[in-house]
Amino acid sequence: MNRVLGIPSGRPDFNLLGLIRKEFRTELQTLLHQVRQKGARSAAARVSLMPGVAPQQLRMHLWPVSVETDGDAAIVSFETVVEQPSGNDLPSGELNLASRDLEEELIATREHLQTVVEELETSNEETQALNEELQASNEELQAANEELQAANEELQSTNEELTTVNEELQIKSAELADANADLENVQNSFGFCLLVVSEQMRVLRFNEVAARYFGLNDSATGEHVRIILAQQKLDAHTDLIEQVVRDGRPLERQVSDALRHYLLRVSPRAVARSTERGGAVITPDRRDPSPGDPVPVA
Repeated sequence: MNRVLGIPSGRPDFNLLGLIRKEFRTELQTLLHQVRQKGARSAAARVSLMPGVAPQQLRMHLWPVSVETDGDAAIVSFETVVEQPSGNDLPSGELNLASRDLEEELIATREHLQTVVEELETSNEETQALNEELQASNEELQAANEELQAANEELQSTNEELTTVNEELQIKSAELADANADLENVQNSFGFCLLVVSEQMRVLRFNEVAARYFGLNDSATGEHVRIILAQQKLDAHTDLIEQVVRDGRPLERQVSDALRHYLLRVSPRAVARSTERGGAVITPDRRDPSPGDPVPVA
């Protein structure tokens, strides 16, 4: 078998196209194609070998075999072709035989060319189908790219709008901070205590006079007004504040602790909607000031 087969060097590969001698590879591919197409025995043209000094010619045959476990298969055999004498020395019978051999070789060559043409046509169809698939994929990618570009433009537009809104919010925030600073300046300019409470009786804001008198700091915001008034023994009059918050009408009451007398004024806190109750504004007015008292006389 070393005339037709050989083990190549490197990693073992038992594919017949890798094992068979290169002189037979083209013929083997052609016969395999013919066997698959026709399902019948196929024979190749004679192939000349040079094993040593005496040239030899072999003809390859393939027989289709159906194997249940492996599917379609084929048996490969080789036939030694005897070299015929030249045409001038052959009798007529042998000339006919040689002519028939040439005819068979011509037919095999034509079949081989036909096989090559069919393979080229198949390859061309596959290439065309692949080209169409690539073109379709290219169109899909182009459409996706256009969608991404449109989405990017929308995001850019949204980002610009958000930037504009953010700038407007920063301007509004600065205006609000200025207004809040102005309000604090106004309420600190009053010469009397000022406490503003919510509908839930929680301290919302106070001025510096109230901070000094009641000993308040920033943490007092949110405290219940009863706790604030308790520091000056005025917590018993929380009901007056609750009544103003409930009814929305201003009230005042004469109150006193162990040392001082007050006129406790409570007014409803104005809100944006007249139908809402927004808390109360408390201004305790002391009636008997003492020298050095931090709370100015109203």
